[in-house]
Amino acid sequence: MGIDIIKSITILLDRCFECGTIGPLDFHHVVPKSKGGTQMIPLCLLCHSKVHGEHMLTIRTLAKESRNRKIKENKEKGIKTGFGRKVGAVETMEKFLSKPKNIEIVDLLKQGDNTVRSIVEKTSSSLGTVMKLKKIVEDKDTPVLP
Repeated sequence: MGIDIIKSITILLDRCFECGTIGPLDFHHVVPKSKGGTQMIPLCLLCHSKVHGEHMLTIRTLAKESRNRKIKENKEKGIKTGFGRKVGAVETMEKFLSKPKNIEIVDLLKQGDNTVRSIVEKTSSSLGTVMKLKKIVEDKDTPVLP
């Protein structure tokens, strides 16, 4: 594949697969992850809601089932499972921005030639973390680490 084709494909990952909207995106599993699906497409919230319609709660249920299954598997293997911070725990912006992985994400965002999806894959970070850092980087009034 030529560079232009690869660049075009990369750019498309920052747009809604259905309507082409640029902005906050969800990554929709074509086959639910809890059912073994691995392929995802980027969808804006409106299109993602259209896919699931009134069954948007089904997504939450599938995610919860998947999380519970992962916890159970880890417990059986003797692996301690911790998903995120404890409820009610607060992290300061300074602490959030000073984490080595978040500094790496900020650097990749500042380069300008990385998609959100590619940063998620390169850093093994959550989409939410990358999107939060992207918003911080794009906000000219927020001081960001060098």
